[in-house]
Amino acid sequence: MNGILLYLLEVNVIVTVVYLAYRLVLSRDTHFQWRRAFMLTGITVAVVFPLIDFGTTAESVSNRIAYVGPALQVVHGAVSNAVDNVTIVQSLLVALYASVAAVLLLYLVVRVGSVFALVRRYDDMTVADRRLFVMPGNSGAFSFFGFIFVSEGFIDDDNVISHEAVHVDQLHSVDVLMSEFLSILCWFNPVAWLLRGEMRDNLEYIADSRVMTRDNRRQYQMSLLAMTDNQAIAKFYNNFNVSSLKKRIKMMNQKKKSSVALVRYMIAIPAVLALAFICSNWADAAPDTTEASATEEEVPQFPGGMVEFQKFMMMNLHYPAEAFEANEQGTVVVQMCINADGSVCDAKVVKSVSPSLDAAALELISKSPRWEPLKKSKSVCVNVPVVYKLSVSEPAEKEEKDDGAVPATVAVRFK
Repeated sequence: MNGILLYLLEVNVIVTVVYLAYRLVLSRDTHFQWRRAFMLTGITVAVVFPLIDFGTTAESVSNRIAYVGPALQVVHGAVSNAVDNVTIVQSLLVALYASVAAVLLLYLVVRVGSVFALVRRYDDMTVADRRLFVMPGNSGAFSFFGFIFVSEGFIDDDNVISHEAVHVDQLHSVDVLMSEFLSILCWFNPVAWLLRGEMRDNLEYIADSRVMTRDNRRQYQMSLLAMTDNQAIAKFYNNFNVSSLKKRIKMMNQKKKSSVALVRYMIAIPAVLALAFICSNWADAAPDTTEASATEEEVPQFPGGMVEFQKFMMMNLHYPAEAFEANEQGTVVVQMCINADGSVCDAKVVKSVSPSLDAAALELISKSPRWEPLKKSKSVCVNVPVVYKLSVSEPAEKEEKDDGAVPATVAVRFK
């Protein structure tokens, strides 16, 4: 599977797990800061975990192992066409995804730019040691990082200013931007948009709980009702008025949960981390179904058989120093065609890991002698999986070639 599509699949699986855990276990909880921490952690894990290789790292140059396996795979006829068709479809899906994501990202940049345009447009004043930008009319109030915008009709409402001050002091705009980037990254997944909405609502719950007291409960809720017709200039701002007014008032009047409820977070967070770890490693363990397999009789033979092929690999295969220093590892699948005379041609990488490992695998194939072709076919193409893995073993003396590449220990296995 295409690397980008595989990454997106893993991200969306983890995002879905995070959202379901939140809705089923935490959505009725009144520990709003813990809810915030859970969602921020969930987004970070969803985006970062699929990029991390949790395999064993190398401790010395001699710990690098490269091998060819598990078997040569024939690609010809209808099978070859099917693989090509899958590749084309995957490329089109990536192009479609990137196009929509680029449009959404551009739209976000425009909205962020509009904030700075408002800073230059409106005059500012200081109220209760807060720098406010005063807008004409009764459009309400909103904030973005250190900027607080208040309309003239609400400049004397302490509840409004205090509410926006909570958003500024606790850097709620960071949460908002993270939710925006998540919805862009996973724009095709409704769950990502639902999680985005939950994050917005929770930020309002936090600000409400900090500003509202027993003495001003009624006055504060009346301030909310007075702004129900307000339309924020941009939805991604932290704004005093939001569409989920009924949910906010209901949460204000809800009885506070005891500290015992925090046990839920002690269970939910490790559970999500464990599931994310499983999801991020699932793809490496799953077989690549886009590659065609063949019986031993259909595979072209290396001169002298597999024993000689192993000797050839041991003499020519190396682990690039550049790849080792960058901690790069994985399976490079090289497709090569064997002509009627047994010569190797048209070698290309059909599954990439990194430029250095790809180049090393292609260099290996280019050194191959003539093969024994199949008599029933004029030419045939085979896939050669070359696995580069960093593993821990006994320290050994470092050997350098003239070109800077270090020979690798070679292990060859076949089905």
